[in-house]
Amino acid sequence: MTFILFIYCIPYSSLSLLLYMIFKTILYQIISFVNISIMKMHIVINNLFLFYLYLSNHNKLRGY
Repeated sequence: MTFILFIYCIPYSSLSLLLYMIFKTILYQIISFVNISIMKMHIVINNLFLFYLYLSNHNKLRGY
């Protein structure tokens, strides 16, 4: 709640605006980094899952 109030109650002096822009940029960087890591993890998990399916089907086809 204080976070939202902090965003809405900033007086428009140059210093606070600058701080707000820096804060928003850092927050955006963190969020995008987290999103990229999650997407990479999704790709890795999908690849492992596909590899597992391939191996299990391959073994069934070879009669193991």
